[in-house]
Amino acid sequence: MIDRKIDAFLNDFFKNVKKALLVTGARQIGKTYSIREAAKRNFDYFVEINFITSPEAVGIFHGAKDVKDMLFRLSAFVDKPLVKGKTLIFFDEVQVYPEVVTLIKFLVDEGSYRYVLSGSLLGVELNNLRSEPVGYMDVKEMYPLDIEEFYHAVGMADHVIAKLRQCWQDKEPVDEFVHRRLMQAFRLYLVIGGMPHAVQTYLDTNNLQDVLAVQKSILQEYKRDIMKYKRDDSSQKLYIDEVFQLIPSEFDNIKSKQKNERNIIIAIITITVLVLIATVSILFLRYKQYKTKAEMAHDQMMIKNYESQIKELERMDQHKEKEIETINKRKEKLLDKHRDTLNRGYILFNEILNGKTTVLWKKNDFNIIEYYRLVDMEFVDMLDNSYDELSPKYKFFLILEHIGRTDKQIMAAMGIAEVSVRSIRSRVNKKKKEF
Repeated sequence: MIDRKIDAFLNDFFKNVKKALLVTGARQIGKTYSIREAAKRNFDYFVEINFITSPEAVGIFHGAKDVKDMLFRLSAFVDKPLVKGKTLIFFDEVQVYPEVVTLIKFLVDEGSYRYVLSGSLLGVELNNLRSEPVGYMDVKEMYPLDIEEFYHAVGMADHVIAKLRQCWQDKEPVDEFVHRRLMQAFRLYLVIGGMPHAVQTYLDTNNLQDVLAVQKSILQEYKRDIMKYKRDDSSQKLYIDEVFQLIPSEFDNIKSKQKNERNIIIAIITITVLVLIATVSILFLRYKQYKTKAEMAHDQMMIKNYESQIKELERMDQHKEKEIETINKRKEKLLDKHRDTLNRGYILFNEILNGKTTVLWKKNDFNIIEYYRLVDMEFVDMLDNSYDELSPKYKFFLILEHIGRTDKQIMAAMGIAEVSVRSIRSRVNKKKKEF
């Protein structure tokens, strides 16, 4: 679940304001989802009426004599209890039935239940739903994820964002390492955008092709919505569709003016060569990493075997000093081979145990896993065998759980928010093999 700023607003509104609330904004930005989640947090009972999926709902209030009759018809339509003082009633897609916005005045005034409404931006604006009813309904404009919400979604810790804000206020430079991390996330935001479905797809799959498919689906949804509001019979005809279609063509015009066939061919060849080089380099690097990892695991297993042999010889107490010395030399040779990695792992792991954080760790520092293999080889082998290609960071997360760290301690150790803990745990569970 992606944390949104509107969640705090909705909690505060339902606790302190007795009016109805109209939440408006573009499609696919998470209005309905946020309202449903707020209902779970603030009310014992929740009723949702969608005027698109349930077109018969339009007739609920037709012919009602008074507010009591309206509530009687409402209770007859829904299949959930309406408990006074404990129920939130949600009217969704109100642009289909704008009359409900006018009637909300009477429902709010009666006071038995709380009301929240939602509608697409175009429908709300074209039907002028914001202006009524004055004094009985507030309007909240909702938007896609802003950059701060996106930072939270991708796991940026609260204290890092707070530090960034403080640097801005104090006109101080941001730490270079933190700045790089923030810019990486910002560039990712430029590609993914702020639509919750697209962001969640990236968090779940880490695949930009899947994100692109979601973006295309949202674009088609926008086109369908625009077509609903073309008013051919009006003197004030809307040209929304024409303007919308004009956007990509204008970009194409700019591109066409700049195009040069020779440059395009050169660019294609250059890109192809670069991609080929990058692919070969990545494959070689992955092979090298795999070979190093496999060698490390084998050597650590040998170290464990040597230690077991030494203990067994010491138990025999039959003048086995020479044999013990020989085995010790073999063990020390393997330890020397990986001394730097193991020492670094030992230092970092003990820092974590003593309350320090991984925020400033480099990517390779998470190879602390190879040190932990000496501590608990059985557990690390289980991670390798029971999960599909866990990253070192995810393995480290599971190690922290394995040694008994709480969620709060894991958040502090890894410099992540609570939502990131849940997200990592969900992704790790998806990678677990089925036997």
